[in-house]
Amino acid sequence: MRTARLLPRRHRDPPRLSLHRLGALTAAHVLQVATLFEEKAQDELFGADGDFRAASTVVPVGVAEPGGEGHVVREAGLLDLPVEGGSPGSVLHGNPMYAGRAAAFFHGELAAIMIGTAYAAADEYARLVAARPLVLDPAHTRADLHDYQRHLGEALGTVHLAEAALQRTAEDWTEACGRNVSGEAPFTTAVDNRLALVFLEAGRLAWNALQGILLRTTGYRHARDGERTQRYFRDAATYWTHVGPSMAEPLQRRVGRDRLGLPSDDIPLVP
Repeated sequence: MRTARLLPRRHRDPPRLSLHRLGALTAAHVLQVATLFEEKAQDELFGADGDFRAASTVVPVGVAEPGGEGHVVREAGLLDLPVEGGSPGSVLHGNPMYAGRAAAFFHGELAAIMIGTAYAAADEYARLVAARPLVLDPAHTRADLHDYQRHLGEALGTVHLAEAALQRTAEDWTEACGRNVSGEAPFTTAVDNRLALVFLEAGRLAWNALQGILLRTTGYRHARDGERTQRYFRDAATYWTHVGPSMAEPLQRRVGRDRLGLPSDDIPLVP
């Protein structure tokens, strides 16, 4: 899992939905398909060229299954599907990456995009302060002031921390998949809860740096329509108002219960 460092778009381009970010998320759902489905279904879904993009939902859905004389409907959600001991995908592809639970990877996707957006906002911040002359001393710019140097440094330190957490937790997730397939240790819900919470906190750090430091100190003129800073903030706000960050409190409760040896599966991640 790598951080998506987003390239700044042309200055003052018209506001529009960031389709490249939506594409990144929908393409990432290939992992769940390649994990859960048998070979015949995957051949049909991926087709000859392998191009696959699909929306996904964490809302439980009804699934019809044969049962006696008719069919029974069971309720299943993507975040609840077990992978202990491996999955159809890990056997089919010979890769333990397809034997991981969904919740942690789900939060890792979001955190990677959020961190990349925060880096892009920091790049824009550096450009803006270096180009803004001081009112009383136009021979110098905001980049020469200690306050703006400190603001940028604080934001970058926070985003670097978020990226370090993202990368380390991605390694932990990969290692958990390997232990699951080898039989050394199952990829349990407790493992998933812990990794998902760290990913979520990494995304939260990046959000706080972008909106609490960079946007707040960059100046109101750069929060207007058409400004890159405003665009990055809108994209980041899309993350922050997504269902993912709303899982913080239930994940915190789950991780606390797991550590105390109490059951945590009864705590819903989605209201």
